[in-house]
Order: sequence, then structure tokens, then C-alpha cells
Amino acid sequence: MTSSLKKRNPPAYQEYASDWLANRNWRLMSLGERGLLDTLRKECWVNRSIPSNIVEIVKIFNLQEDEVSRCLTPRVLGFFSAVGDSLICPELEIYRENLNEQKLNMSKGGSSGGKSTQRKRREEKEMLEASLEGMVKPLSKDEMRKDELKREDVYQSRTSLTTEGSKEHQEWLNDLEKA
Repeated sequence: MTSSLKKRNPPAYQEYASDWLANRNWRLMSLGERGLLDTLRKECWVNRSIPSNIVEIVKIFNLQEDEVSRCLTPRVLGFFSAVGDSLICPELEIYRENLNEQKLNMSKGGSSGGKSTQRKRREEKEMLEASLEGMVKPLSKDEMRKDELKREDVYQSRTSLTTEGSKEHQEWLNDLEKA
């Protein structure tokens, strides 16, 4: 797997409507504040941060400066933390870290499970190979291997045995009829 795929950000974050509806700060916001908060959080999810400068926010989202100034209230900013010239959403960063940790743990679990499975298969194969010699059934004195059966001389010797066997049977039948 290439390193760019390993470092790929999770595509989404999960939110519960009940959590937002229960949040008093969110309920006290105007519709514009709620919309700006949602937009800023989505930007933070995709790009990890937003600029703290209103002029840059206006340019990024192609919004009106007076509208952003009116909606970027302390209630909205309460969901973000300043880091240098940017704002991050700590809640989303923690969520992202948890997702990455889960992904790492699943990867480790899959790897160790695969190693365990391969080890068991190797052990089973070794046991089977070790027991194959014990499983070979020796031929009895009258049995022949396939390669022996193909030979012409074996065929002829069996024919003579069959003929001799028929003579013995015939003699026995004759003795039985006489008695």
C-alpha cells in the first residue's frame, strides 16, 4: 500500500442531531451563526483548519464580509481554538485521531490474525506431510501396482493363473458330481 493511501484522511465524521439539539450554545445561535458554524466545521474537517482572519474566510467561502462579521460571534468561535493564524476544531481533531487509532488497531489485528492463520496452516501441512508416510497402505502379496499391471508379462502370468484356477474349479466340480 502506498504511503499516500495510508495517510488519506477519513472521508466523513459522524454527528448526532440529538447532540446538536441538546447543545444550548447551538440553540441560542441565529440561523446565520448555525450555517457559518457548520460551514467552518466542514472546512476544518477537509483542511484541518480555517484562517482566523475574516477577510480570508470571506475569500475562501465567497461570502459577504458584513454577513461573516455579523455571524462570526463568540458563540461560533467557542467551537474553535486558535493555533497561530488559524482556527481548528478540537472536537473534530479528537474524532479524527480516534478514527486513525481504530484504523491502526484494525490493521494490527488483521496482520496478527493473518500471521496466526498462516502459522496454523504451516503446522497442519507439516503434520500432514509427517503422517503421509504412515498413511501409505502397503500392498498385500497378491496386489500389484499400476505400473506392474501394465506390463505384458504380468498380464500373461495372470491369464495362466486364471486358467489354472479354472482347472482346479473344474476338478472340484467333477468330484462333487461323482459324489
